[in-house]
Parts: sequence; C-alpha cells; structure tokens
Amino acid sequence: MDERVLDDKDKELIRYLANRYRNRTEKVHYDAFVEEMKVPRSECATLRTRMLMLGMIAELDNCDFVVLPECAELVNDWDNPPPRDYWEQATKWMRCRRWTLPLLVLAAALPLIKGYWDIITLVLQCIYPSSKK
Repeated sequence: MDERVLDDKDKELIRYLANRYRNRTEKVHYDAFVEEMKVPRSECATLRTRMLMLGMIAELDNCDFVVLPECAELVNDWDNPPPRDYWEQATKWMRCRRWTLPLLVLAAALPLIKGYWDIITLVLQCIYPSSKK
C-alpha cells in the first residue's frame, strides 16, 4: 500500500490496530473502540469505514470488527523497510557522474565495432578471395 494515501490519523489507527493484532485481541467491540480512540463517534465511524475500504479490518455484526494480519504486516514494513535495490543505486550513481556515459559508450561500442569489422572482413574474404601464390 502506498504510504502517501494515508494521513497521520490513519497511520496512528493502523499502528493501534496492529498492536491489537500482535496482542492477540483481534476482535474489537465498537463501543470500546470509540472509548479508546477518544474521538467523536461520527469520526470513529469514518475511520472504521476507511479501514474497511483499505482492507485492514473485517466487519462483524453490531459494528464490531476483526483486525486482519495485513495491518500488522504493513506496520512491520514501515518499521523494517525492505533492502534497497542495488541496481537502482548503481544507475542513480552512474547518472550523476558525467564521465560514465562516454565510458559506457566506449566500453560497449568498441567491441561491437571490432565484431562488425571481423564479420565484414570474413564476408569480403569469402566473396573476394586473395590470390596468394
């Protein structure tokens, strides 16, 4: 999930839900949720609906809900981001150096030119064999 979609209140709520999931209290009663969040009931309903839409909770009867494991996984990704891509780091480093492009062109172009030259001379030797005695 893209972190830019979430505002601070959403992130705080997701962390709260992840703690509930980690503490093995996945089932949340709506009245207790309203009391613990310390916000108006209408805002709690909005937050609950948003978490339903994001797939962090599953709805039960009487407005109660269950915290899904995706919530804890998302918080775990925030706290322990995956390692960076080395190819991305290398290309970023190479783009910021002016000398790397000419060096890469030479490193790739010279062997290609030599290979084409060898092929052309081989074809020409087959078409026009030299008359050596």
